[in-house]
Amino acid sequence: MKRIGLSLGFLIAGLLTTWAALVAGSHMSFRFHFKLLHRDAGACYEIGPCSVPWWVIAALVAYLLGPSFIFTVTGWLSARPGVTALKKLRRLLLLTVLTVLLYLLGYAIS
Repeated sequence: MKRIGLSLGFLIAGLLTTWAALVAGSHMSFRFHFKLLHRDAGACYEIGPCSVPWWVIAALVAYLLGPSFIFTVTGWLSARPGVTALKKLRRLLLLTVLTVLLYLLGYAIS
């Protein structure tokens, strides 16, 4: 029962971190002057109005929910006996920083 509770706590932390990073990124004015992906100006890249391959939607879902899944697995593994509260907190903080960097860098290079 302890493992499920800690996993749910980490899942909620992951979902909140993802949400907060996406909100912060959408209001961010800083952008890098280079692009990793070059887009055709005439092409349609929106999921709703355009027909996109299934793997684009799967990649988007993985991008949005992947970090929360990693949070959950880390919470499950952190509930083992012998893992101190300090180690759990360090893992949570490390995952939070990496998740925020993932999303903010995604906004900065888009």
